[in-house]
Amino acid sequence: MVDTKHLRGLVEMVAGSTPVARGLLLDAVETVETRDGVRAASMLADASATLLQEANPPAALETVLRAEASFEGRAAADLKCSVIRATAESLCGNTKKGLELGAQVKLLLDRADALLNPWLVPGFAFNWQCLGRGREALEIVNRLLERARVEGALMIVPYALVSKCDCEFVLGNWSAAYAAGTESVRLAEETGQRGEMGHSLAYLARVEAGRGEADECRAHARAAIASSQESGATSISHIAGAALGHLELGLDRTEAAAQQLQRVEDDLKGLRQPTVLRSAGDLVEAYFRAGHATEAERALENLEEEAGLTGGRWAHAVAARCRGLLAGGSEFESQFEHALRLQCRGLLSVLARADGALLRRAITPYAPSLRCPRASKGSTRDLSRPRCAPLGREGQARARGHRPAHRAAHEVGHRAPHAARAPSGARGGGGGDQ
Repeated sequence: MVDTKHLRGLVEMVAGSTPVARGLLLDAVETVETRDGVRAASMLADASATLLQEANPPAALETVLRAEASFEGRAAADLKCSVIRATAESLCGNTKKGLELGAQVKLLLDRADALLNPWLVPGFAFNWQCLGRGREALEIVNRLLERARVEGALMIVPYALVSKCDCEFVLGNWSAAYAAGTESVRLAEETGQRGEMGHSLAYLARVEAGRGEADECRAHARAAIASSQESGATSISHIAGAALGHLELGLDRTEAAAQQLQRVEDDLKGLRQPTVLRSAGDLVEAYFRAGHATEAERALENLEEEAGLTGGRWAHAVAARCRGLLAGGSEFESQFEHALRLQCRGLLSVLARADGALLRRAITPYAPSLRCPRASKGSTRDLSRPRCAPLGREGQARARGHRPAHRAAHEVGHRAPHAARAPSGARGGGGGDQ
């Protein structure tokens, strides 16, 4: 009976309802906890994973710590507990502990057969990327994909491809991210993984938002949110919602962007790691450009607090850039220079996305002396190395606002939605430290 509940719980996690899955798992735990701590711990670890799916990292951390305690005196905590605890710690903002535990897990994964714990590997890669180890995370998930394809283990491939999509996007390899995202959606549908379909759609929508593919992004994000509401996996709706906000900001619909991103922010339960959604900078900029200075300042203070808590270089760099936006004047230049020093290559992609035109971003008269070549809608050019050059004298004058404001939309009307600017939370570039 206990084993049946455990198995049913695992099936519900993949293809059904996460609350139902957790209920089955916790019922099974109550049955065996006093007489078989190891089995109880394994099921508790699975229950904590459902809480991660529901975007409740504090509750996930509490549950996985209970699982570890059940192992005490009987056996060493297994790899599943270690991966979930490392993830929960980092999502709660405990970056130092997440890195410490993650390094131990990585050693174990590097030595083990990739298919020995296939469902743990993509989850670990997600977390490792959020902690600023994007290239290492990509290597890990690529090894799993290679083995899974050779062995015909198709059920794990969609989840692994979502992790690959995430890593490639953050590293700025948008063509590879798009390819992984579209294949993940297709394989999730073909293998009947309803829950994974929503996950795949959300991450594909995020890439499409950056590429300026408005219709595709909206359709996929809405489908992902509907899937999330059906399964209870709230984390999917957060990714999809952040993608919609990113898109609206790129379309210069700043009021809509601010409202969308604030809805996501209001729905978070204890998520303190800004590199998970990477939308905090977008929220600041959306409020600022929509003329809501008080709300922009409040959002920036939250971002600065999380940057201080987690110590991430990416978060500090985006916070510095946003502080420059709000401060303006001479402080604009110093804050942007500070941001670039923190993460020169990574933030260069943030400041000068390769699909951008003149870097106006509606922050004139404080635009930096950078420009980028335009890209057509749906461009698949590798965006990891933006090609930037100083503006000429005429361009600098235009960037400082010496032109009719209404011309901006007209000049880029035939380009991709992101041709005029790129949101501050945009990914790309670095992939080293956060």
